[in-house]
Amino acid sequence: MNYHPFLFYAIFGVKDGAVAVLDLLTFTLFSAEEWTKKIFEAEFTPYSHTVILESEEEDDSIWLHTRGMRKFGRPDISMEKVLKSDVQNASQVVNQMIFYGALGVFFSKPVKLHTHSGMSCIVMPKFIEDMDNPDFNNSYYQILWSECQLEDKKDEEG
Repeated sequence: MNYHPFLFYAIFGVKDGAVAVLDLLTFTLFSAEEWTKKIFEAEFTPYSHTVILESEEEDDSIWLHTRGMRKFGRPDISMEKVLKSDVQNASQVVNQMIFYGALGVFFSKPVKLHTHSGMSCIVMPKFIEDMDNPDFNNSYYQILWSECQLEDKKDEEG
């Protein structure tokens, strides 16, 4: 799926009086005014073009998964088995992957990412090419939270 035709139809739909735009990659519904501001007036940020979904797993852990990275021609992100107490740190790691992915980075080996709360995390993403997976409709990186190596900034300095 190429995202550019969607933008073309949305622009002309809004111009011709549409009242809403549905982003099919993030399943987000915008009013015509919200969408116009987001696309044409707001400063670009990849976070406003993607979503991080939280799903509770059977073992009471959390599955974080993105939608919308296809807009940047990049795989979505699946971070599995996140403890509820670690969701904030794990979400920050996913946000870093969104940021770098939107810049064009392809994660093909372990990478060290930094969170806003002062932690570093080495993630070991596994690339899964499965365009038929309805959770993503895109290829994705599979990451197990238990395999992430967390480091506190204080530990690195000392």
